[in-house]
Amino acid sequence: MMHGLPGQQSRTSLDWKSTLIVNDFPPSTLAGAPLILRQCFLGMPAEHLHVLCCGTFHDPVDDTVRSTYLPCPHEVVPGIRRGAIRPSRWGVPLVANINTLRIPDITQRGIRICRERGIKAVVTGTVNMEFTIAAWRIANQLGLPLYIWEPDDWFSANPSPAVKVLGRERMASLHGAEHIWTVSEPMAKRFRVRYGLESEPLHHVLDINRCHDLAETVSPPTDKIRIVYTGSINEMFRDTLVWFADIINRGISIDGRSVELVIWTPHKPSAFMGPNVHWGGFVPVEQIPLKLGESHIAAVLVSFTERADIRSLIETSIYTKTVDYLASGTPTLIIAPKYAAQIDAFGDASTVLTALDEASLIAAIRAMALDTNERTRLKTAGLKLVREKHSMAAREQIFLSKFRV
Repeated sequence: MMHGLPGQQSRTSLDWKSTLIVNDFPPSTLAGAPLILRQCFLGMPAEHLHVLCCGTFHDPVDDTVRSTYLPCPHEVVPGIRRGAIRPSRWGVPLVANINTLRIPDITQRGIRICRERGIKAVVTGTVNMEFTIAAWRIANQLGLPLYIWEPDDWFSANPSPAVKVLGRERMASLHGAEHIWTVSEPMAKRFRVRYGLESEPLHHVLDINRCHDLAETVSPPTDKIRIVYTGSINEMFRDTLVWFADIINRGISIDGRSVELVIWTPHKPSAFMGPNVHWGGFVPVEQIPLKLGESHIAAVLVSFTERADIRSLIETSIYTKTVDYLASGTPTLIIAPKYAAQIDAFGDASTVLTALDEASLIAAIRAMALDTNERTRLKTAGLKLVREKHSMAAREQIFLSKFRV
């Protein structure tokens, strides 16, 4: 049975455009990009939403993630399972190319759904090419407004000659869109300079009071210093995590307290495990504030790399985990190259290291874990930043207003 979503009670069903979400990932807590879409759409009534998504990402997830799908109809398009989604989404593996053959099928399904359900707007926030192109074709053929959220700089992340074939149509979709959101201020600047396109930064939003209050119900251990890392471990993070975990495993003692790192991710990262690095397992998004409240420091570890495709993503991408960290009031450590969008977005509310220097790391851990004044400063600055840019009120202004009649 269809039911409403949080935040809809103050409006009638006539206030909203019926909207089709055309996306490889169904909005959910499966990963960063689908989580952002889920949080944004939680403000709309379920009866005005319909999702057209990829079976590869819809079907195999566990019940914990499936329970976070938007409570609206989902139509699934079969696809060949692909490998890692980052950083290159074209030709690695080959099935990513084969999956583009689904574009006509996705398009026809979308057109049928729009006609059957009286759809008035089409949205895509995809990370793979076929759903992006299909969303444009659906909107273009039916004369509907297309809203695009760009979670990454797709063109830089896909260095392949094949991009030129569909890339022209992709560019047409951007120029024909009713509204574009980009994942960060640096990415908005890149779109303006490179393509002459205006966009609005849009990232993770959450209930700040709930996150903070939940984190306050627990406390870090008193006999050790606990650092927590949550979320993905891919090429954008792996190298720095290797360096970080090695130092922690070799052993650090600060004022008689040992330092440990707990990694919360769905799959055990065995390569990093050791005497002082532990795996917590998968943690549902609703419970993340509890894990953060049990830690002294939350870490964001960004790779220092010479690879052009990864560097481009680092220059423009920011990560949902950082918003969770700051909203819980947990002092946040960012280790990243100077060009990282992460520093641009969150540097003023975090402790930032822009080099892989062990002495600087130990000094930062000491101050963030044991200096009461520094912990208070970081907590206050973090909560202020999140209230201004990543709250439900910010979502209302930046996102939901576009879907009202």
